[in-house]
Amino acid sequence: MNQDENQKTHDDVREILEDILRKMNIQAVVRQTDFLDAPYFQIETSDNNLLIGESGQHLYALQTLVRRMAEQKRGGPCQPFLVDVEDFQRRHIE
Repeated sequence: MNQDENQKTHDDVREILEDILRKMNIQAVVRQTDFLDAPYFQIETSDNNLLIGESGQHLYALQTLVRRMAEQKRGGPCQPFLVDVEDFQRRHIE
């Protein structure tokens, strides 16, 4: 995948995340950085507990949903990325 395709995937992921959050009536800001050489999408919101869920179950489900939607939009696999809220996944990886 070249640089332009990667950027298109990142834009798609951000758009999908923002659309899902809007449909859930969750006011949030999605910020993108890099973590472990992969795109990292940090969701900043006051609805942290709702998005994380017990033991991170909601967050992992959101990650899976966004990945599947991005792959469907691209028509195949996309570059790995991480969706996170309140650094929940980052803390578990580090």
